[in-house]
Amino acid sequence: MKGFIANYLDKENKNYGPFFVANIFTHETEEGFPYQKLILYNGRGKTVGYSFNESQNDKIYKYIKISGMKFKNGNLEMININIKNAEIVELSIENIGKTLNLNTAEKKYLKEIHGFIDLIQDAELKTFMRNIFTYWRILVSFTRIPASLRNHDSKRNGLIKHTLDVTKIAVFLARNFSVDIDVDLCIAGALIHDIGKTRVYRKDYRKSKYVYSKKANLLGHKYCGMKLIDKFLNEYCYLCENQHITLANIFLNQHSADRDVAVTIEAYIVKTADEMAARMNVILPSGEIREYNKNLKKFVIDTNLLLNSENDVINQ
Repeated sequence: MKGFIANYLDKENKNYGPFFVANIFTHETEEGFPYQKLILYNGRGKTVGYSFNESQNDKIYKYIKISGMKFKNGNLEMININIKNAEIVELSIENIGKTLNLNTAEKKYLKEIHGFIDLIQDAELKTFMRNIFTYWRILVSFTRIPASLRNHDSKRNGLIKHTLDVTKIAVFLARNFSVDIDVDLCIAGALIHDIGKTRVYRKDYRKSKYVYSKKANLLGHKYCGMKLIDKFLNEYCYLCENQHITLANIFLNQHSADRDVAVTIEAYIVKTADEMAARMNVILPSGEIREYNKNLKKFVIDTNLLLNSENDVINQ
């Protein structure tokens, strides 16, 4: 499920929201009575709510019990909230930012992402992209994880910052080419070109860093990105076949591509923008260029390359 945002009020109309209701699971008690488990987010973090019936014979869920949250009244005990008093709130970036506990920078980056989506002229493609970038499972990791673990944009927020850099370059290239180009697909492709990384990086809290998941080592982020987009295509049938194929071609032509796969001009633009953004990120303010040394397992300065005052690369 995509999720929704709601303000929940108790019987005295005290507001405990807004909460981002990310998922709802239906279960049964040992006695066979139904209840629901809700995955909830708000500005304080993630919590779990349980919705029950007011009587065992009543099949309508009437209230939610939320535990583990310290509300403004300091109460850490179970709190009952009337579902009947729930007020569904617009699924906007502002409200998502409040409920997913994003910091100021992350909210700013997310608004920039949606600013690029607003540039898309095709209504169906725009709706498709908005569905992707209001989906909580993607946003929680997309706004925080690095773009790479050993190369460019390797710190927190690296992926969303790199995505913005790639999209800016792709828009510039697409609008300045002399051939006929689908600018909408260039924007969409740039925004989702690395979205598979939300499925292949995981946080190792013991080591306090991000690591590759088993899925990453076996399948890679291109495959995981394709599967993720296919999931959205099956759930939201907005795109025509040509748009679907072109977006898939952009994924397939990232980094190394199969020789039997043709390259559309849109895929070439996104690939070029991706490479440019990644290389620009490893240039230090001093003009020195860093690279990851696999033997030392750390970044080192490449003494063979420096930038002069005119920003030309000079071989030393």
